[in-house]
Amino acid sequence: MHHLFVSGYHERYPSAKLLSTPKLVAKRTDLKFDYVMSRDDPNRSDCLAYLKQSAPLVDISLVQINQDGLDIVLHHKTTKVLISCDIAMEFDDEFSKAYSPMPPILKLYIKLFHKKPVSFTLPFKMMIDDPKQTLVDLDYLLTSYDFETLVVAHGKIVTQDARKQLSEGSREFVNEMVVNGETGKKNRIKVLVAVSATAAVS
Repeated sequence: MHHLFVSGYHERYPSAKLLSTPKLVAKRTDLKFDYVMSRDDPNRSDCLAYLKQSAPLVDISLVQINQDGLDIVLHHKTTKVLISCDIAMEFDDEFSKAYSPMPPILKLYIKLFHKKPVSFTLPFKMMIDDPKQTLVDLDYLLTSYDFETLVVAHGKIVTQDARKQLSEGSREFVNEMVVNGETGKKNRIKVLVAVSATAAVS
């Protein structure tokens, strides 16, 4: 669930446990998180133990975005649903029609940055600092989990060929960075110039 909606959700379901990553905990000091997930967090085992006990049909994985940013991905085994936040975005014509009137800033973002379906958007080329690790994490999702549906925090739910679309979208996005020797740090100036130029002529 996107952090913007967590407060309202937790008010309605106060017994629900809140799980997050260190970066969001620092950002949303108004929320009290029960568990914090990171690769080197000593309390991670407590979180995994809780999930195993309370939600045995759910698997959990982390996808590295950058040094400070992790994406928590949940896999529900029986429904074959993969639930993510930022590992992909899906804005198509159906989404645009359903989300109408669309805020101008979102409309501009989609026009400028969403070049591939079910994928990271262009600004992630500035954010993914270790594309090799991100690729390893994505490959783990694609090879370890049996999913047919992908729920994303930004855009519409992917209900057809979700695994194939994630592979051809986000995985290929990151793989291109690896092949070309790109990192977020190297790309920042280049992407900012490209974004500025595109915005100027839009």
